Amino acid sequence: MSLAHIGNLIVQAATPAKTDKDISEELTSYQRVSMYLGHSLYRSNPIERQNEILWGIKGVKPMLEIAKDLEGNFDAQTIEQKMISALKENAVPIDTENGHLLLFRIRGVWDKGSVNLAYTYDLDLVEKVYVYREGQIKSNYRSVWNISNMGFAGKDVYQNAMLINVVSATEIFSKAFYEQLDADILSGTPRRAKSLFQRIRDGDEDIMKLIGDEKLGE
Repeated sequence: MSLAHIGNLIVQAATPAKTDKDISEELTSYQRVSMYLGHSLYRSNPIERQNEILWGIKGVKPMLEIAKDLEGNFDAQTIEQKMISALKENAVPIDTENGHLLLFRIRGVWDKGSVNLAYTYDLDLVEKVYVYREGQIKSNYRSVWNISNMGFAGKDVYQNAMLINVVSATEIFSKAFYEQLDADILSGTPRRAKSLFQRIRDGDEDIMKLIGDEKLGE
């Protein structure tokens, strides 16, 4: 409210109420983005296919992990190079700095005579995930895409068997990666979402109106 003098009278003039647009324009970039992410959290849809979790990935960072009790049995450098070669042959982008971690893990146990090795292997895409419960959000690194298998191999062939396994697992990931990439290209959703995020961040989109009209879930 504001006061205005007219002769001996004091008149109270009503201050115009702020509109959603006024409030939106007063928000900082951080506040706009926070509102966008918070609203998106509540309206997020469940992932229906395992490969859908690969949406928007621009590159992967390949890594090898061998159980300590087997480290002396495998040539880690050869296996890692085989994995990288398989990724390149399948045209999967490799980004050793900022890529999503693609982890190949080897576990196993020898029989009493150390003649046969029973082993398992996993190929995991590891990502930082967020869990929301009772008003709190916590994060941790977890596998969001996985393929695993097990097998038996004698002492003369187990290393070659693992080279075959790492190529096979990498090819399965590569196929899944490009299937989702094709889906992204056909739908155009990642591109539209990125564009909207940038407009909200820069203040070119009215975040209050978008939330009010429930357009952020489209």
